[in-house]
Amino acid sequence: GWLVKLLRRNGDLSDWCGRVTAVTPPADCGATLLRVVGPAWNPLTLDREPHGERISVLLPLANDIIRTVDADNKNIYAQPPEGLLELSQRRMLLKWLDPQLEKLSQEMAPEAEKRMGLRPKMPTRKKLAEIGRRDLISAIEEAGGFLEVAFELNLRHRRKPSGYWDNMDTLDQEISRFIAANWVELHDVEDDSTYYYNQITGQVQIEEPQLPMVDASGENGSVWVIREEPSDRVMPSQKEIMSAGRYDLHHGSI
Repeated sequence: GWLVKLLRRNGDLSDWCGRVTAVTPPADCGATLLRVVGPAWNPLTLDREPHGERISVLLPLANDIIRTVDADNKNIYAQPPEGLLELSQRRMLLKWLDPQLEKLSQEMAPEAEKRMGLRPKMPTRKKLAEIGRRDLISAIEEAGGFLEVAFELNLRHRRKPSGYWDNMDTLDQEISRFIAANWVELHDVEDDSTYYYNQITGQVQIEEPQLPMVDASGENGSVWVIREEPSDRVMPSQKEIMSAGRYDLHHGSI
């Protein structure tokens, strides 16, 4: 098949090359697209590796991109738009990060959050460093940073959008979820029974707590249903919020 070699901005030949695996006809007066698949790479070091991921790019068959065609040797010399290869490398990193972070976020999630149906939370830099996963930290930074990767992989992130804490209903829901996530199940060895203790409120009960749940049946999208009794609702102290590492909730509630 045809081999595509990429040129740098100064016209020098780069190290990257790939083979044309598909040709997409033009649609709505657009250009014909060449799908070019390169060699296998290690997603962390971006070094060639026999069993690594393959970077693929879509190159428009346009004069300002396709510089030279060597029909005898089936070589195409192309100068792609700036950042095209980096974008493909980023997609490769995200593809590699997705199952890694999904598994870790599920393992780190409190049991109460799992029962509430919360989306997995993006592991923090500190937590990844504590478990020795600096490879993930490097890959996340290379792919755009913690907030950007969390958004791309649909993971919750501590950082909230501008104006998020201005809504009192939002703050109320966040506090309820914070308290609900601090219920723990304990075992009484004397009578072999199970009971539940809330680490924030100090409340003890035999019945399993009624946790907030997501209701996706509404006309305006998913909403949180707070199922705790009004008499049981308390405002956690700033010390308790800070001790739990919820600095976002601390700033939102002062």
